[in-house]
Amino acid sequence: MLGRFKAKIAQNRHHLFYYLLFLRITPLLPNWFVNIACPLVDVPFKDFFLATLIGLIPANFLHISTGAALNSATGASSGSNAVNFAVLFSLQFVALLPTLMKSKIEKYEKEAFEKAEKKVE
Repeated sequence: MLGRFKAKIAQNRHHLFYYLLFLRITPLLPNWFVNIACPLVDVPFKDFFLATLIGLIPANFLHISTGAALNSATGASSGSNAVNFAVLFSLQFVALLPTLMKSKIEKYEKEAFEKAEKKVE
């Protein structure tokens, strides 16, 4: 699993902060794995620290609001948990937008360059 993680880090090296932010927001990988694996695959501390700081805020908010709802005994009946889940779910995709857009823009630029190159020949 560490080998696959290292390959993904290398693949996303140019937008590593956004990739780490996605990993922190989404429940795809457990946080303990990200904590242990990042130093082993040479993730810069600055990217790791900032992505952790920002990326854990939505999950912490969800946990705190769920605890507060359970404390007031309105938990499942209030519907606010569904809203919180929807917000957290959409935030993980917002974190991926820069990564996805960069790939599409690079692909478009490559195709445009190839077309322009063919016209010159």
